[in-house]
Amino acid sequence: MKDPQDSSLHQRIEQLESTVVELQHLLRQLQQTLREQGIDRSLEQVSREPASPPALPQPQAVPATSQLPATPSRPRFDLIRDEEFWLNRIGIGLLLLGVAFLFKYSVDQGWLTPPVRVWFGFLLGCLLLVTGLRVQGPRRPLSQVLLGGSIATW
Repeated sequence: MKDPQDSSLHQRIEQLESTVVELQHLLRQLQQTLREQGIDRSLEQVSREPASPPALPQPQAVPATSQLPATPSRPRFDLIRDEEFWLNRIGIGLLLLGVAFLFKYSVDQGWLTPPVRVWFGFLLGCLLLVTGLRVQGPRRPLSQVLLGGSIATW
C-alpha cells in the first residue's frame, strides 16, 4: 500500500524535472538566437557580471488631504514597569542613603573634619559624574541616574 503523500511527492518531482528540461531547451534557443544576431558574448560572461539593480518605482505624490497614521509611542506605564527603571532608582537611592549615614556616623565619631567631609562628597560626586558620562551611549537610563546621583551627592 502506497502512502498518498509519497505519490504526491513523486508527482512534484516529475513536474520539477519537466520544468528543468523546458528551461534548458529555452536556454539553448536563447543562446542560438544571440549567436544569430551577432552578439558574441557568451552566456558565462553575462552570468559572471553583476546584475544591475532593478529600477525602483518612482514615489507618487501623496495628496495633501490624506493623513499618515501616527506611529505608536511607548506607553508611559510600560516605562514605569521596566525593571531597569526601578532598579536604577532604588540603587541610587540606597547609595545616597548609605553616603548620608556614612557622613553622619563619621561626624559623630569625629573621624572626618569638615574639609575632609567636603572633599569626600566632592570626589564621590565626580566619580558618579565620570561614570555616568562614560556609559551615556550604551546605557542611557543608567547614565541619567548616575548623573542625577552626582548632583545630589554634591
